[in-house]
Amino acid sequence: MLDKLIAWKQKAGGREALLIEGARRVGKSTIVEEFGRTQYKSYILIDFTRLPRDVRDIFENQRDDFDTFFHAVVCVLPQATVRA
Repeated sequence: MLDKLIAWKQKAGGREALLIEGARRVGKSTIVEEFGRTQYKSYILIDFTRLPRDVRDIFENQRDDFDTFFHAVVCVLPQATVRA
């Protein structure tokens, strides 16, 4: 699975988002966290199963402005894991 994520990163060139869906407890979060840790200088880890309404609003309303999006996520969701 990690190889597929790396291939997506190379193909997308930072121009696409990626949605990963699947059954519970099969390792989605683990592989995505490893992907973020090994393929990027920094990343934000958000557990969507516990998202409050104000954070969902950010995802719905700030899709086109990544700078504002990331700033808003970190401000509204300080427990988001930002690893550099």
